[in-house]
Amino acid sequence: MQESVEVWYADGSLVLRAGDTLFSVYSGIMAQRSTIFHDMFNTAQPNPTETYNGRPVVEVFDDPEVLTYLLKSMHDHEYLELQVLPKISRMLYVFELATKYHVVYLRSIILHRLLERFCATTHAQFVDETRSSASLNNWILIANVARRCDAPILLPYALFQCGRKLKPSNLVLNDASREKLSQLDRALIADGTVKLFQALRRTAYQPVYFPSSDDFVTCSSVVNCRTGFSRMAQDLEDEIPQSLTARKVVWKSVRASYPNICASCIARWRVSFGNGWLEVWDKLPSYFDLPTWEELKQQSEL
Repeated sequence: MQESVEVWYADGSLVLRAGDTLFSVYSGIMAQRSTIFHDMFNTAQPNPTETYNGRPVVEVFDDPEVLTYLLKSMHDHEYLELQVLPKISRMLYVFELATKYHVVYLRSIILHRLLERFCATTHAQFVDETRSSASLNNWILIANVARRCDAPILLPYALFQCGRKLKPSNLVLNDASREKLSQLDRALIADGTVKLFQALRRTAYQPVYFPSSDDFVTCSSVVNCRTGFSRMAQDLEDEIPQSLTARKVVWKSVRASYPNICASCIARWRVSFGNGWLEVWDKLPSYFDLPTWEELKQQSEL
């Protein structure tokens, strides 16, 4: 057994044991901030034969590293506000413990931080491509934790990212990974990604896939522009899923890659591209058979 370096209060009233690690804590503080710990300390009295330096020992079955963050946050309200958890996985596992032990204020803090840093809940956040930097493993972890912790507000963007990074025919994670997609979510991603692509073709990429005469009202060369859009559609299909799910386009590069599309058609498409993504964002949860954004927020207690 070893004493925790980070959570060892010399005048603590109780010792928690997780694996081979001991934590000296204040039972009163923990009981006040967690209904589960309150019941644990008051109804399930620690075994009087198991003590450490005269203090009763209570065993918990949690990862010591993750438990460290939970306990430090419970004893110091400012800890998590000042502390930047270095890994998204660690933040998610602390979120799970906060949910497990009903540490309501801590769960709320972490959920808001997850939404701020990783998952989008507004259109402005959605078009911010920097939120896409998390790995596939992390997006799968976010989806799984959202399910386990009843935080469905995290699901639409996580499932969207899984669909971007995995082809619908290959929705299986490496066997060595700790987290795997459930059969339900694999099916939702496969079906939802197809719905998403169909919606994008009809909205953001409508002039490319389904050009109408209205798209060429100010066009300088309808034949050339139709030919250019047709070639672009073929190129986009070859690069799915990354091609269609890019929320920002470098329009100068488009003009350079498809010089036969006139500037007027590109300008008109830019407007419909933005409006199309806004429509897709509003309906994103529905592609994965989820409730509306507002309902998801209510269910997640936001």
